[in-house]
Amino acid sequence: MAEEESEFLEAYAGIRTAYKAAMTQVDLAVSHEEQESPGQAIVAYELALRMIEDTFGIPVGLPNKIDTVQAEWNDACALIQKLKSAETELRYRLKVLRSQKQSIDDSAVEATEESRAEMDTKRPPLLAENPSTQYGIANASGAPKTYRELAAGLRELLAVRDAKVLLDELFRAQVKMYRIEASGSVTTISGSSTMSLVMCTVGGKWKYLSGIYFIQCSMPNEGTAGIWLYPLVPSITNCYQTEYGAFIFPDMECQQPGNAFGLMLTKEGQTSRTEDELEDLQQFFLDLLEAVLAGTVVQLKSPTSQRAGLASDTVSGSEQVSRHIVSAADFIASNLVRGAEKTGGFMLRSTPYIISKMTPASMDAQVPSSVQTSVEVAQKVTHAAAGMTGWIAGKVGTASMAVGRYLAPHIQEQGSKLLQKGFGYDTSEANSTMEGAMTIAAGAVEGVSTVFDGLETSAKILGSSLSENSVKIIEHKYGQQTGNLASGTFDTVGNVFVVSQNVNYITPKGIAKKMVKRTGEAVVSDYKRDLRKSESHYINAGSLYPDLRALKE
Repeated sequence: MAEEESEFLEAYAGIRTAYKAAMTQVDLAVSHEEQESPGQAIVAYELALRMIEDTFGIPVGLPNKIDTVQAEWNDACALIQKLKSAETELRYRLKVLRSQKQSIDDSAVEATEESRAEMDTKRPPLLAENPSTQYGIANASGAPKTYRELAAGLRELLAVRDAKVLLDELFRAQVKMYRIEASGSVTTISGSSTMSLVMCTVGGKWKYLSGIYFIQCSMPNEGTAGIWLYPLVPSITNCYQTEYGAFIFPDMECQQPGNAFGLMLTKEGQTSRTEDELEDLQQFFLDLLEAVLAGTVVQLKSPTSQRAGLASDTVSGSEQVSRHIVSAADFIASNLVRGAEKTGGFMLRSTPYIISKMTPASMDAQVPSSVQTSVEVAQKVTHAAAGMTGWIAGKVGTASMAVGRYLAPHIQEQGSKLLQKGFGYDTSEANSTMEGAMTIAAGAVEGVSTVFDGLETSAKILGSSLSENSVKIIEHKYGQQTGNLASGTFDTVGNVFVVSQNVNYITPKGIAKKMVKRTGEAVVSDYKRDLRKSESHYINAGSLYPDLRALKE
């Protein structure tokens, strides 16, 4: 058996052992809670969570031929998904226990005894994936609805033809739907169906459902009554997005933990839609989910992009630094950027200092007329025609690539001269140093592009800070003509942002990300390698997930 397969089997054995130990600890925590020992239960739950997190961190060697270890691979995926499901429930139980413990500390003993008796009758089944929600608290009974009660109430409401309910459809697309079993098996539920994200407004006996968001999919194979519903509840519903376009939702109504549903947006029925438009549509859906679920959408990386090991003896120091930048950006992207306004403020404060340290060009750099024309056309069209939004979205990338490719040789040439003059480097040493710096810059661009995935308010902030500050720097260094070109490019981004408010497949985040990424890629294109690819093929156990790409078509 090949070495890679042996490494995987060794990791698989470690996952099984860690899984058994973690679930034993979970059982202990549950027993403490059932015995009404909240302090001991909290400690036990916290230890169980740490054990689960340690299991997710186990390095797994990727086998070259997965068919030879298919059964073990499927079992490993199933174990990891069971742990992920358990992790969600453990965090919920910890939240409940800590809240109860705090209320006990802050209230009289007599009152706490009464509330404890009530909680015993209302407590949801432990680890049964049916948590209580905030919906229904204002009702006469005062009892919050569980997730399953919400789902059942929605189905009952939609089945009443004369119900006075307002359903606002926020999003619609064609999707393929999959069922993911706890065992790791994946089956197709619907080859193609219409999916909508809907907000419900209703009164009367259904008042507890007012304000709830839910996803519904038509099920052509199930007859007229075939509608799949999935309530979206902040802090309760978890959503995962894979990097190949699937959105995965845990099955909250199934008694067996670890089951899930997968949705993948498709172009079926809309053959005129391009891959870029489909990608923008996915991004828009992701933005909506993040807004509805208060940011609890987890990005899942596929094994091929999670290769962690780096062969340090076969790459240059600059490339190692570049790879580390990319790796770090992948890790922090989903959690890093919450204060984009601070970035804009920093740029505003730092621009005068940067300009003061730069020597302006002796003469304006000449920009090719074709580039100027493309930017001018983009400006005019974005100001005049909202119907051309899709065309402009593509032209943003074209204009930014032109700016980046024009600036690249100037950056390296001027940097090399600076090293020779200021630090006494000879020509060869200076050029080599700048080449290393550009290689690092390639990683920085890739990292910045990755981190931009996490921005929530990118276009407004970037459209302002970039146009106000980057243009000043470019104009100071390379002259008025280049500054005008950059200004026009960023103005195009601003105009497209305004137009995009009425187009559901273009988002502020997508436009800004595309602009920044393509400009940077052009600057460092000659130095950029496949920074995620390495000689080692390891991923963390927490990245294992059934691969829906096999069912994509």
